[in-house]
Amino acid sequence: MEKGETIEHCLKRELKEELGITVDNICLSIAKTVRVLNQVTVLILICNCETHATELEISISYENFDVGFFSNEEALHHAGHLLEGLVK
Repeated sequence: MEKGETIEHCLKRELKEELGITVDNICLSIAKTVRVLNQVTVLILICNCETHATELEISISYENFDVGFFSNEEALHHAGHLLEGLVK
């Protein structure tokens, strides 16, 4: 996230840069700070958004290794597991 940038603009920019897709209807679902390895505090922002892109239109950049499409319920389930793993 760049200085002065909104969450919505950041997410749109990053997804365009890293996956080549555009998104709309962005909604912040979870905002949580976690302490990682007792060394640094990280702010985790998890957002729901919509895209008209198909899996075939997504281009994986060097910053990613996989992508997935999830329902709201599935995304929140995965987010919970991600946050649990970071806190341990």
